[in-house]
Amino acid sequence: SAKQGPAVMQPWGVNDVISCGGVTVRPDDIVVGDRDGVVVVPKCMAQTVIETATEREEIENILKSDLEANPASPGKYYPFRQPLQEGTALYDLVA
Repeated sequence: SAKQGPAVMQPWGVNDVISCGGVTVRPDDIVVGDRDGVVVVPKCMAQTVIETATEREEIENILKSDLEANPASPGKYYPFRQPLQEGTALYDLVA
């Protein structure tokens, strides 16, 4: 955090652990934000988070394409109904 006063704005600390909104943020953590919110990813978990997010994005793209071709409630897919239809893109991805 910064030391503030009249016309004063100086760094109070560099590479320190901080707490922001009740979340601990450490040096080298990854902070990602968009209009829906912000998430802090510890550096040691970054690769796992990237892999999981990529897989989920693939699933979302498949579901979006299917919904565009066959309009229905998204609840049709969540949680994934078992058994999934063999030969579909979703089945190939999650099976």
